Amino acid sequence: MGFFYLQDPLFQTEFPLGPLITADTPFPICFMYGSTDWMEFKAAKAISAILPRVHYFTIEGGHTMTTDNPDEVVQRLLQFVSLIDSNRI
Repeated sequence: MGFFYLQDPLFQTEFPLGPLITADTPFPICFMYGSTDWMEFKAAKAISAILPRVHYFTIEGGHTMTTDNPDEVVQRLLQFVSLIDSNRI
């Protein structure tokens, strides 16, 4: 029952993260979504477009991208960590 509720396009989380992530957020943030994920990604994509410390990646696969495409997940995480290490974010 809960799964079907979460798939409802009108479903909203009780405490969305969007308003909590600001230019003053003291750490880098990485959002990853599967290309066929059922999760809503628009807020993460919008935040990453305006805040340089927030990155958004789309991974080929569904909601369980670590199972669907583990190699690309690792590749994207290493890419994100590389940006942090090189002080580019």
